[in-house]
Amino acid sequence: MKFNGTPASITSWGLTSILAFVPAGATTGLIQIIVNGVAAFSSEPFAVGSPSITSLSLPAGPEQMGFKIAGSGFGATQGTSTVKLNGQLMTPVAGSWSDASITVQVPAGATTGNVVVTVGTTNSNGLPFTVQPSFGCVAQ
Repeated sequence: MKFNGTPASITSWGLTSILAFVPAGATTGLIQIIVNGVAAFSSEPFAVGSPSITSLSLPAGPEQMGFKIAGSGFGATQGTSTVKLNGQLMTPVAGSWSDASITVQVPAGATTGNVVVTVGTTNSNGLPFTVQPSFGCVAQ
């Protein structure tokens, strides 16, 4: 049995369940079990620890402004995980998702509230982000 590639110690094995300790160094990802040389994987990632946001690179900004979320337990890839601002889904910048950081853009129509990362069914703590009016130049 492996948790995202890290071998685990199995404590019991039954027809309908397997009990194992999550190994030190395991990261969020799929669980692999090999029976008679045939590998099977979990359909959903197993979240190691709870996702936790430690900081936002910006506490405020206008729509379309990008900022970085720093923390831990986000998982190596996005998979089915999400990021929301005051309940509104945010799209991560392509290739920016890692276990410790995610870069996102403030979506159109966003409102001030907490940024929350959800991994599987587990929500992180929320940190506040203030949506500000857009700025720019007006041609005269």
